[in-house]
Amino acid sequence: MIRSHVRSDLLHDEKRRNTVYPDGEGTAGGIGHNMDNKVPPEAYEAITKEPSPTGKPHVLPEQYRKVGTIIPDAAIDAIFEYDIDIAIRDAQRFALAPSLWDKLGDVRREVLVNMSFNLGYPRLSGFVKFQQALLEGDYETAADEMLDSKWARDDVPNRAKRLARIMRTGNYEKPKESGG
Repeated sequence: MIRSHVRSDLLHDEKRRNTVYPDGEGTAGGIGHNMDNKVPPEAYEAITKEPSPTGKPHVLPEQYRKVGTIIPDAAIDAIFEYDIDIAIRDAQRFALAPSLWDKLGDVRREVLVNMSFNLGYPRLSGFVKFQQALLEGDYETAADEMLDSKWARDDVPNRAKRLARIMRTGNYEKPKESGG
């Protein structure tokens, strides 16, 4: 997997925002980070100007998760790398076996990581037919299952279509400027 592709695609899909904004039922900030999730210690300290209480990833106090809160660039970068690491780990977990993860190849692994970043593991794990198609090496059906979802229809249709095309072909496709 080529981490620079993952970074570039996620930055395109999620956009970089230096303030906390409303997102679904909660708030997000930086590069698609759900502000109710943990942040790494260096981000915690950059945002709160206080030492991380545990020295480990920790949830920000509520006042820093409110719409309009400014997020310093250093915190955004640290959170983004932390979130990518989580997305990779969760995509590997979704693949069920190291042999499937290896079989997917770099480009299809990047699709899984992108989906994991956007959906989170709980929602990604609901893509049972998609997962089964991957296990069978049936990338056409896997792509169809990606598109047969609320995620593709309502949440991020352009992104889902691009990722489904990549899943079908196994060829990297740079995102177009329109986003989605």
